Formats: sequence, C-alpha cells, structure tokens
Amino acid sequence: MFADGTSISRNLIRIKIFNERGHSFASRSISYREGYQKARILFANTIKPDGKIVPLNSKDIIDSSEYEGYEFYTDIKVKRFTMPAVENGCIIEYAYEKI
Repeated sequence: MFADGTSISRNLIRIKIFNERGHSFASRSISYREGYQKARILFANTIKPDGKIVPLNSKDIIDSSEYEGYEFYTDIKVKRFTMPAVENGCIIEYAYEKI
C-alpha cells in the first residue's frame, strides 16, 4: 500500500498438468476494473516435461470486456490467454500484477 492509497498486487501461479482433464487450466483469465486498476501480465510460460520453456507471445493476450452487452458493467475488463504447447506432464506458470 502506498501513501496515496494505491497498491500493487503481484501473483505467481504454477500448475502441473498431469492428464487431459488438466488441459482446461491452460485457458486463463485475469479480470480488473478499468479506470481503477491496471492489469499487467509479467510472464507466462509452459515448461514441457523435457524442460524446454515455451513462452506465451504477448500478441496472444486478448483484452476485452468481461460482461459485454451489460451496460452497467462496462468498466470490468479481462485479459484472456491460452498457454502454448500444453501436454501431459507439463507445468504452466504465469505472473501478473494489478495496480
């Protein structure tokens, strides 16, 4: 928390994908309130079972409205992305911050 009342929240998430049921964790969404917060993805990687790291391309991050079509929620936004090269035995990791 800063003196002006603002704060930064940093989050790091790592998920191991064991089988096909875990592939749904590859699609991620980070919501924030436009005008009040900014969301920034610091990094996003898939670590394959052989140790190779496949980074998420920043062009694959989509910034859109969370509740499109709802007039009263136009300030609620979401950053959506799908982790690349997901397979059984891999680890997905990403970090983001909200300011």
